[in-house]
Amino acid sequence: MEKVIITLLTICLLSFFFQNVIIKKKREYSKNKLERGNLIMADVRDVAQYFLSKESMSHKKLEKMCYYAQAWYLANYGTPLVHNMFEAWVHGPVSPDLYSQYRGWGWSEIPQQPDNSIKFSEIELNLLEKVYDTYGEYTADQLEAISHTEIPWLNARRGCSPNEYSRNPISMIDMKNYYGERIGRNYDR
Repeated sequence: MEKVIITLLTICLLSFFFQNVIIKKKREYSKNKLERGNLIMADVRDVAQYFLSKESMSHKKLEKMCYYAQAWYLANYGTPLVHNMFEAWVHGPVSPDLYSQYRGWGWSEIPQQPDNSIKFSEIELNLLEKVYDTYGEYTADQLEAISHTEIPWLNARRGCSPNEYSRNPISMIDMKNYYGERIGRNYDR
């Protein structure tokens, strides 16, 4: 009987311990996200780290990968994946928040990073994986060329010459509508 009581107490203590660990992990997970009402959005730097856990890549390629994650999330779910804005720079879409973190790398490749997939929901991870599978094989220059043919970037660059400096924001509505149309989703403008 004594062994049964000790075993039950041990199980209760372990259960309490693991519940506290899980609660602490959830708090850490939410700490780095922006909360708006019931919606918690990721930060573009977390999305960047996810892609960098797959491979090392240039800053320019990383910017485009994060842009496409935002664009396709908007297209599929009608809401942003990340709270950060993207702007229509000369070399394609850029998140100023991501740029400030990685600009020191210049044209060099940013080394591979540790996996951070715990920060994302299953839905977010599935989308990030699809974006990586679709765009990961392209070079930074190829991704730049692709983005330069798409309506969201073109609309934001309207009135700018090809090499003109611009900080014009890329409209999330344009992103949602343009990429949404490619998968048969029609959103109200």
